[in-house]
Amino acid sequence: MLPVFAAFKIEAARQHGDTCSGSVVEKRNWCAWQSGPVFQEDRKFYSHAGFNSREIRIAFMNWLWHDRPLRGASTITQQLARSLFLSPRRSIGRKLMELRLAQYLERRFSKKGILYLYLNTAYLGAGTYGIQSASFRFWGKQAEDLNPAEIAFVLAHLPQPDQCPSAAQCRSKVLLSRAGRLQNAIMQSCEAR
Repeated sequence: MLPVFAAFKIEAARQHGDTCSGSVVEKRNWCAWQSGPVFQEDRKFYSHAGFNSREIRIAFMNWLWHDRPLRGASTITQQLARSLFLSPRRSIGRKLMELRLAQYLERRFSKKGILYLYLNTAYLGAGTYGIQSASFRFWGKQAEDLNPAEIAFVLAHLPQPDQCPSAAQCRSKVLLSRAGRLQNAIMQSCEAR
């Protein structure tokens, strides 16, 4: 079941002609789905309390000293907080609120629960929210029926969902080229549970 704010955002998107379908349940290849974003976007996911202070410090210093736009440094939990509760507009105030909400989510949900919510509410381009919708959009089948190459292609859309498909194709190839390391990460992740 989606949180109220997420359901509201998805319903608003649906009214504007965007597409979305239900959430994926924990079934076949769930470990691959949940390990992929950790490997790709937030390798310290299981060891932080919602945010990575080192990455935030680096992003802030780059903004302050080099006049670079505020960039990334968001953990999976922060991305979930932003997608559920905040606007996409970048600002210091939004980042601070994102940190507080990430800490709230970390207290409220298990890491597995956070990944479940993230994967089922993440924007994946062209009005598609969640891996179930993306699986149907890209492959015409359920998320649980995708093979590793298809999973990698869907997950490759997480960092920049509206970028051209060829960029996602390149990122999915990079993910697959690291398949040995990814497979080890998946196995360790699955064994830890």
